[in-house]
Amino acid sequence: YNSFIVKAATFLVSYRDPYTGLPKASYNLWEEKFGVHTYTAATVYAGLKVAARFSEILGKERSEHNFDDIAEEMQKLGMNLSLPLISYKVINSGGKECVSQLETVSGYTLTAKTAVLIAEKIMSGNFKAGYQTPAMAYGADLIMEIESTKRVDS
Repeated sequence: YNSFIVKAATFLVSYRDPYTGLPKASYNLWEEKFGVHTYTAATVYAGLKVAARFSEILGKERSEHNFDDIAEEMQKLGMNLSLPLISYKVINSGGKECVSQLETVSGYTLTAKTAVLIAEKIMSGNFKAGYQTPAMAYGADLIMEIESTKRVDS
């Protein structure tokens, strides 16, 4: 129990994002996309519920309540997180880590809204001829012009 269940559940508890309370960003099942995924959050929730149940069976009341309370908190937080969260981490050569999280509308909606925003800028005469990324043309904070978008840097 202590060497496996408590150790694993303690890791799950500690590997949570301080901003969302959900698991920190990680790769998806296919190791293709880095972010906060519903499957991961659900798996962590289930793992903590099972650890709480083992704790209950073994009479470890303190661990039972700790694991169960955190699982319930994660479930509530996940249900209340109404907007998708995009998270990126960068580490410089000196080992300094920076994380930026963007809470915004869903990916398809974001693409459509950004396309319309850029089209409006072009229609109003705000453009330069030639190839440019949206950030090159309108700045790195263009996405912040999309309604319901919030960024947290740490």
